Amino acid sequence: MLLISLLNSRLLEDLLVDSSCESRRTLKLVQGLALALNCLTEVPTFFYSGRLIERYGPAVLMHSVLGLWAIRFLWYSILKAPWQSLPVELLGGVLHGLTYPVVTTVANAVATDGTRTTAVGIVYAVMDTIGTVITKCVSVKLSKNVKQMCGN
Repeated sequence: MLLISLLNSRLLEDLLVDSSCESRRTLKLVQGLALALNCLTEVPTFFYSGRLIERYGPAVLMHSVLGLWAIRFLWYSILKAPWQSLPVELLGGVLHGLTYPVVTTVANAVATDGTRTTAVGIVYAVMDTIGTVITKCVSVKLSKNVKQMCGN
């Protein structure tokens, strides 16, 4: 999740058209607002995630979360200005607030008695470490391809 926040910040900097001091100040304001919107929606989602899991079940929420992640990344791919990222940051907080509780619930449901903590730890280790490594490798490869296409 941290990697996605870092990539979002980098994307907003890439969208900056001119590099004047005023534009850079505005960019920092947008990045701060994006973080604030993300946090403002994340906290209530964490609070109500247990009720949502009880009502809809972890499978439905996991499918919904994955679909919403796809929508979020699609939105990022069509951004033309940094300000356009603010509406999707509302969705980002909801996604962060639902992903961790749903993954924990699924890991607990799959694990046998006495191995639940280990199962949750393995799931988060895979999600946070191996997923981050794969993401970094893919992003480096994509960035090299884009530089070659642009002639840089």
